[in-house]
Amino acid sequence: MVVDKGPVTSEEILAALRDVQDPEAPVSIVDLGLVSSCGNAPDGAIEVELVPTRAGCPAREFIRFLVEKRLKVAFGDRPVRCRWVDAAAWSTERITEEGRQQLREHGVAVPERDERGSPLVRCPYCGSARAHQESAYGASVCRSIWYCESCRSPFEVMRWLGSETNAPDQLWRSRHG
Repeated sequence: MVVDKGPVTSEEILAALRDVQDPEAPVSIVDLGLVSSCGNAPDGAIEVELVPTRAGCPAREFIRFLVEKRLKVAFGDRPVRCRWVDAAAWSTERITEEGRQQLREHGVAVPERDERGSPLVRCPYCGSARAHQESAYGASVCRSIWYCESCRSPFEVMRWLGSETNAPDQLWRSRHG
């Protein structure tokens, strides 16, 4: 639906951006926590700032293209400025609960914190914490491969990027040399 040239609220922009899926994860860029800010510029353009999951994310230009295309469909020929903000740090803590649920449904776990604040990985299939890392590298640079000892299923884990960079990977290395 195309609206007039009046100001567009950030809620309307975010609603439109929920239709933009991350090409490497089965979740919207909003629920993945990539949208840092959005709003209207003084000249009437829609501005969106995105935070990449990794500095070298190969999908940056494609995601920017998808964002600009979606906003033009939603809001007509209004100018759209979309830029990546490298200074802001993305973290798995930015993933919404809805995004976490969508990832679990696709067999991807998001690390949590246990009662001490340490990283905790639960199997997305059975919920068990009896899991270990098999490989530091998964289908994308943002994921690693883990194995659940309870249900005997392999699964992917979003690489931890909280206050301790890649904490599950560091935890695995501390246990296995």
